[in-house]
Amino acid sequence: MLGFELGLARAVGAILFAFLIGLGMHLFFLREERAKAEAAGWLRGQPPTSKQVHADIGVIIEYGAADAVRRSPPS
Repeated sequence: MLGFELGLARAVGAILFAFLIGLGMHLFFLREERAKAEAAGWLRGQPPTSKQVHADIGVIIEYGAADAVRRSPPS
């Protein structure tokens, strides 16, 4: 009803606005995220050890299992 040009302008504007919001959030939280990464040793060139990776995987599996139990229908 409003025309192709207006629809295209709205689509481009929405994409541009989303990009600018994302960029602003990145800049806003950059300092905090760098501090977290430094504390975890990621910025010092130290890759995570296999023990850390296995612990992370265990946490993901544990939360997934707990979520599956929570969502299962009562029997």
